[in-house]
Amino acid sequence: MKCQECGRDNADRYKFCLNCGAQLEDPVTGLLKEAQDFEEFDLIAEAIEKMEKVVQLAPDSIKHRKKLDELRARLRSLGI
Repeated sequence: MKCQECGRDNADRYKFCLNCGAQLEDPVTGLLKEAQDFEEFDLIAEAIEKMEKVVQLAPDSIKHRKKLDELRARLRSLGI
């Protein structure tokens, strides 16, 4: 996950940036934002990758699983 302060990539499990020490947002929230950004630019495979991580972090979330299924169906409809 990218630090909002310095831009460094940090592992999803970290709560603070390894570079500047800034508090990182909840990994699920950050991954959802990244997935949404990728989807806006029709980068569906990348959005799927982020949503798969979300589902790993929040396996009981039906809403997130449904979104992942929708993205996979969209990718299949594109013939990719």
